[in-house]
Amino acid sequence: MKNYISDTNAVHNLKTNELENRIKELELELSDLKSEIIVDKQVEMMLRESESSLRNAQEIARMGNWELNINNQKTKWSENCYVIYGLKPFEIEPTFEYFKSRIHPDDMHLIDEAFENIVRYKLPHSSEMRIIFPDGTFKWFQNNMIPVFKDDKLVALKGINLDITELKKAEEELILKTLIFDSSIAANSISDNEGNITHCNSAFLKIWGYDSKDEVIGKPIPFFIKNEDEALKIIASLNEPGIWEGEYTGLKKDRTTFNAYGLATIIQDKKKENIGYFSAVIDITERKQAELALIENERELHQLNLDKDRFISILGHDLKSPFNNLLGLSEVLTDEITNLKTEEIEDIAKDIHKSAKIANKLLDDILLWARAQQGKIPFKPQILSFKDICKDTLEILTPNANAKNITINYSATDEINIFSDIDMLKTVLRNLVSNSIKFTNCGGSINIDAKQNSENITISISDNGVGIPPENLAKLFDISEVLTTKGTAEETGTGLGLLLCKEFVEKHCGKIWVESEVGKGSDFRFTLPIYAEQAKAINN
Repeated sequence: MKNYISDTNAVHNLKTNELENRIKELELELSDLKSEIIVDKQVEMMLRESESSLRNAQEIARMGNWELNINNQKTKWSENCYVIYGLKPFEIEPTFEYFKSRIHPDDMHLIDEAFENIVRYKLPHSSEMRIIFPDGTFKWFQNNMIPVFKDDKLVALKGINLDITELKKAEEELILKTLIFDSSIAANSISDNEGNITHCNSAFLKIWGYDSKDEVIGKPIPFFIKNEDEALKIIASLNEPGIWEGEYTGLKKDRTTFNAYGLATIIQDKKKENIGYFSAVIDITERKQAELALIENERELHQLNLDKDRFISILGHDLKSPFNNLLGLSEVLTDEITNLKTEEIEDIAKDIHKSAKIANKLLDDILLWARAQQGKIPFKPQILSFKDICKDTLEILTPNANAKNITINYSATDEINIFSDIDMLKTVLRNLVSNSIKFTNCGGSINIDAKQNSENITISISDNGVGIPPENLAKLFDISEVLTTKGTAEETGTGLGLLLCKEFVEKHCGKIWVESEVGKGSDFRFTLPIYAEQAKAINN
């Protein structure tokens, strides 16, 4: 009995141990199962988070994915695929026929071409097309299709559609801006922050005389402006946003110049940081020439008005005075000739002759001046001996000088030759010497001198006469300020003589001026060319 009980206990203990071991095994299996469940939940959560991130990314990128089963033509769209097509999620059944019905008619051929390329080349395909929205508007999409083949047979397509409407608008805007940039008549250019040109249009090449953009790109802005300091000032003035505008001298490829008018401004990015410069330039050379021509025309018109006023003054005053004398004297002679003595008749006759000479001289000066202004006086320069010209002039004027006991000294050498118009040179000498005789006191002297250098000859007519007040010096060669001062013997004149001298000297491309001091005399000087070669510049 004891043995039986002992055996029974042994069996019981054995089974209890086995049961405990099995329970432990089950507990371990349960623990492993719980761990697997936790991992599965974590994976599920991670998948949900990934799906959420994918949806968010698709929403941000305006992108949706889809699948098409070729055999049954069934289609699956992602939630965002509905959204980018302007639909509520899952509001319609996403069939391929519905997708095709939304494609813009002008883009339908792209689908056929896509399938043909996929079947032929077994490669992914991408195309851009327009999708029509329920409200009739359309947007641009990039349709990317990836083929799935089984046993060399197309069984499915997977794709991603991306809304590229904003990108297309940006492209169109860029194309429009590029078209405006390139087709502008202004020379447009873009440069970087260092002032090196990165882009230019055809007008830039034309205005600056370059053949290709490769010759321009990379060169600094100062390279295209004659004055480098001016170019640097232009760039420096663009430190702050705004528009610079102004004129400068452009330097072409062949190193010739032109008048440029330009606008320039800083280019900034979205962060308001400076990324370069934009400039637009036009060639205003013709306009500047027209402005100069207009100024010259205004000057000539002003000069003509002065001439007219001067002629009216001469005709109204200077010419009237001698004719009044002639009329008065001739009237006395007519009315009183029977009562006048021979000596009185002789005096009246001398006065009439004197007034007639003054009037005649005045008319000669007026006519000569008028012809000079109209360009009707022939200009025929030739090589002349200054000594011979001076001798001929003095033969005419010596009687006038002798009447006032004035000595005329001439100190030119025989070697001096002048390239000049003989009539104009004689007129200049005659007027200047006559002027010195007029304003030199009796017993005075006049010196004529000629000095030669490598380019011209300077002729001087100086006297020890009464001199010219400083306030009158500037008026001597100005028609608006013509002086008619009487000489030391009450000689009269019109003042046109000096104007004729200036006209004729400048016709030879020379200069005329005067140095004078009251009570000590005056020194009139003018320059004329020496060599015949210099006449070519005059005639051209």
